[in-house]
Amino acid sequence: MLRLLLLVLTVWSAPAHAAQKLVIAVLGDSLSSGFALRHDEGYVPVLERELRAKGYNVDLKSAAIAGQSTRQGRDWVFVEPVMSADIVLLQLGSNDANYRVLPERIKENLDYMITNFQQRGQLVVFMANKLTPKYGQNYRAEIEDLFEELAREYALLFEPFIYQPLIDFETLMPRAELVLEDGVHPNAAGVRALVAHSIPLVEKAIRQRRAD
Repeated sequence: MLRLLLLVLTVWSAPAHAAQKLVIAVLGDSLSSGFALRHDEGYVPVLERELRAKGYNVDLKSAAIAGQSTRQGRDWVFVEPVMSADIVLLQLGSNDANYRVLPERIKENLDYMITNFQQRGQLVVFMANKLTPKYGQNYRAEIEDLFEELAREYALLFEPFIYQPLIDFETLMPRAELVLEDGVHPNAAGVRALVAHSIPLVEKAIRQRRAD
């Protein structure tokens, strides 16, 4: 009888957000792939540790590859770990600008991914980026407007500038203490800053997914 009572009390007192395990897939590029870092320093394992430390029962899976574009992202739609995830953190689009992909092609690729994810009941969190001035004002505006329009069209949880915590807004350059020697990719401290910046939105996604 005492053992049964203790079991009931344990279940009753457990945090509500720890009850059901959710799988979160990160579909991204070098920002989330742990580029040039130890595995445990990358975005995916750091985010997983932080969420678990907060009591969330989650497994994070990586579909992030350095250099990945939206076209390559399409190839993950029916492949694990993306296919069976409860939540997809979609962090693609920046590399398309490097390849000068036409805005309509980027939209087509993102439409394809988001539509398929939503049709099978997955919650999509779109974590986009702002483009640097080197791409030209017109192209930058087209791409950034496209990201915002997609977020509205599909009613996505949306982060317009995931790279924001790495920027020194006085110089408009990456903060040297948060990036690798290449001046672009996050170092271990930079990854922690990215995670801290994005975790409130991920927590919101978890709460929303559990409420569905």
